[in-house]
Amino acid sequence: MLRYFLVFLLSGCTLMGEEMEILPCPDLVEVEEFTEYLAIVTAYSPDEKCCAPFADGKTSIGKNAFTKGIAVDPQLIPYGSMIEFNGNLYEADDTGSAMRRPRSDGKIRLDLRFFTYDEAINFGVMETTVKVYAKR
Repeated sequence: MLRYFLVFLLSGCTLMGEEMEILPCPDLVEVEEFTEYLAIVTAYSPDEKCCAPFADGKTSIGKNAFTKGIAVDPQLIPYGSMIEFNGNLYEADDTGSAMRRPRSDGKIRLDLRFFTYDEAINFGVMETTVKVYAKR
């Protein structure tokens, strides 16, 4: 049963917004085992305070930036992968220059997207283990 639940989650079906509206699902993808990484997780908001001059309302793959998501190094974690962090799943759908800089300590960088600048600032920085369900 858990495997089928993960297929649903990895298919791109997402719950968004305060009202938790269900967004449309693309075709199902195959589930791959997860990989655990030690990560430094920071936060951002898709507005000019965090993203200028790139604050155009879209992620780097053209999705609506005012939805739940996470920025990754796409050479390490493919876009569309699901990342389990702090009991929640986030789709890897954006990137940033800090995500693509190698770290000497072996940790990966993730940037969690919040709707507002204040939410992002209040999140701060967290070091934690994350599970990555890579999209093939």
